[in-house]
Amino acid sequence: MENTSTGDPRRTASGRRHSSTRERLLRELESRAEASTAELVDATGLHENTVRGHLDRLRADGYIRREREDGPGRGRPAWRWRAVSPEQLSPYAGLAATLASALEQASSDPFAPARRAGISWGEQLIADRPASDARGTAQNATAQNADARALVVEVMREQGFAPEGDGEVVRLHTCPLLSAAVHNPTVVCAVHEGMVEGIARAHGADLESSLTPFSDDARAYCICVPRHETGFTRRAPSWRLIWMLPAGVALLAGLNAALLLIGLPAPIDGSRLPEVHGMLLTMGFVGTVISLERATALRLWYGYAAPALLGLGGIALVVPAVPLIAAKAILVAGAAVFVLVYIPLWRRQYDAALLTQVLGAALALAGTVLWFVQDNMAQVIPWIIGFVVLTIAAERVELARITMGPRAGIRLLVHGWVVTAALTVGIVLPDAGAVLLGAALLSLTGWLVMHDVARRTINSTGVTRYMAACILGGYVWLALAGAVLLLGQLDAQRQYDAVIHAVFLGYTFSMIMAHATTILPAVLGIALPYRAAFWAPAVLLHIALVVRIWLGDGLGIAFAWQLGGALGVLALLLFVLTALASAIRSNSTKNGTSTKAGIPTRSSIATRVELR
Repeated sequence: MENTSTGDPRRTASGRRHSSTRERLLRELESRAEASTAELVDATGLHENTVRGHLDRLRADGYIRREREDGPGRGRPAWRWRAVSPEQLSPYAGLAATLASALEQASSDPFAPARRAGISWGEQLIADRPASDARGTAQNATAQNADARALVVEVMREQGFAPEGDGEVVRLHTCPLLSAAVHNPTVVCAVHEGMVEGIARAHGADLESSLTPFSDDARAYCICVPRHETGFTRRAPSWRLIWMLPAGVALLAGLNAALLLIGLPAPIDGSRLPEVHGMLLTMGFVGTVISLERATALRLWYGYAAPALLGLGGIALVVPAVPLIAAKAILVAGAAVFVLVYIPLWRRQYDAALLTQVLGAALALAGTVLWFVQDNMAQVIPWIIGFVVLTIAAERVELARITMGPRAGIRLLVHGWVVTAALTVGIVLPDAGAVLLGAALLSLTGWLVMHDVARRTINSTGVTRYMAACILGGYVWLALAGAVLLLGQLDAQRQYDAVIHAVFLGYTFSMIMAHATTILPAVLGIALPYRAAFWAPAVLLHIALVVRIWLGDGLGIAFAWQLGGALGVLALLLFVLTALASAIRSNSTKNGTSTKAGIPTRSSIATRVELR
């Protein structure tokens, strides 16, 4: 399958020309139905490592795809590589990227016009097809909607999405506008969402579509639900919403404890709350939310034991009648099950970024075990820092895999092992361990900032800019924590306070704020559209941290330390209230007014479409 249109080498998603070696390898693969790495090595005479590197880059750019080789035998099956046909690679991707960028700059909310354009596109696609597709012939609405879902899959195949499967769940192995989606995911994905609905409308079906990200190999999924004449019914909230209740209890109890720790009046004056403040927020809340997201990706019932146990452990920490040692034991059990959840995920996807998440979960387990056997939080906190930092960093690598390159997962994993080594050294040599951990965090932060797509999307508008601002702000606080750790062991109170709040408030909660409107809808089955009001808690959080860490911890102003703590609590409460208000307002929308249930921002060519 030659590139007959031109003799010039093809280009990467970033616009750079392929090297002659990469173009040669691609053409060799196009001349075959499929090939293994070993077969390509034999055919080209190149070194195996060279071939692997070019194959990873070609896959990231959308030119090829890979599948596991079937066959008996032990060990990990080899990859089989297959070229994506030229018909699936749109020659108009550059134009699409330009138009998408112009739309983002011209509109304060580019999602709506992009989605309307997609609907028109979908309707036109059906208008150009045989008359039988323009209007369905089914006898009832249920059958008509089923026919429309099948037609959506068929049209997506024709448009170059390379769908796999014909049931409710269809994987898409490429995107016809890949390079445009890398730089303008909000607009491009909104167009594709509208296209799905336009196809259904033109077929005479009564469906509403929405695209939301799904944390399973950096995929997203599209949902088509029936729309009623008097409005429309959205997908019912998932039963997974139950697991958010103990997480919410842990969050509120942790904030209550924060007020007690800074000497301010709090709604509940529990004597044990200040002692468990840190673990409530990190394992009781953050741990439950992360493990719930992973269990959702696993899609097996036993995966939900992890968020159940971590949530239960958080509640047990709050209830005075439960012995503290028993509450600690439940958290240990939850962290252990969380590690086990990754085993089937790893069998599905052999990936360095996923292995980094496994390492992060193991650090969480080590931290909870340390807390179980002793009460010195200064020895426990570094392990929990490793957990949240590596887990969130791995999520960012998944989200920006294309822009970070095919070796991003390996580089992240190397940082993960350095963090683990630093924590291990810190057991025997606390000062040396702290310095090594600080250096690892600074290196990791610098690498993420250099390659994260947020550096470009900060110049966008709407939800894209909001997410980028939260992400970049989180990196600033992570870098600050790394710099403070270079001073040595966290034995001084102000040093300890600065590090834990820079990591757990500045980094962790900034990332939660950034991804809430995309991750939560996929996990909980609710609509949580971005609104400008989300800026208020985000800005307040960073103001609170500046006041607390710079004026309070840095300059030793006691009032500033207390004020910063109170503002931090207010910022998180305001974020929770803003999210609740946005979800309630969106899910109560009537008269056919559609709001987006989440915009996928994962720059990935692996997408899952779920049509219901």
